[in-house]
Amino acid sequence: MAWLEALAEWHAKVSEAWLLVALRATVSAAREEAMEEHCAGLLQMVLAGAPVGVSPSQPWNDFLSDLRPPEHPQERVPSNLKRFAGNYINLIFCAAILTGSCMRPLLFTLCVVLQVVALLAPPEMFDVHLMQTKSAGGGFRSVGGPWIRYLMAVTAQIGLMSISLFCGQRGILVAVLLVLLHALFRARPWTVMAKEKLKGY
Repeated sequence: MAWLEALAEWHAKVSEAWLLVALRATVSAAREEAMEEHCAGLLQMVLAGAPVGVSPSQPWNDFLSDLRPPEHPQERVPSNLKRFAGNYINLIFCAAILTGSCMRPLLFTLCVVLQVVALLAPPEMFDVHLMQTKSAGGGFRSVGGPWIRYLMAVTAQIGLMSISLFCGQRGILVAVLLVLLHALFRARPWTVMAKEKLKGY
């Protein structure tokens, strides 16, 4: 049961990943206001230490605290895999991206620049003014703004995910090993242990 709950938590975190949510919004033809909200949400995730767009399950300052040898590893590992699911996913993908960046440095640099510009550049930078014909009223029409920012952010995330999946296999293996070691040695708070006892783990 504990392992199934851990797996379900990982699945939930991946399903809530910014890129997947953003792609679903694109398919449903979301409004420009929603595009701005999505980009603002990704910026908040990045500032919270989640550059791959998966919200950390626990604060990062809690991630490395209280490490000690396990007395009941069969209970601690699935519990920590569930409790730190978002942190572990970020760790795995970041390790894969960094490893892959050595093989695709230009693509990695382009994706990073795209993401930085999409998240930090002022809104007016993305406005495009097109001249209208007389039949359309003449003058200039502003188009693009939020959509350009949004597509840049989505493109950057797709590029980073591609680097991690196709070029970062070694990083994934190392990160998975680190995840299992952390899950083994990270002591659980007494509140978590009490809840698990009540559930009968």
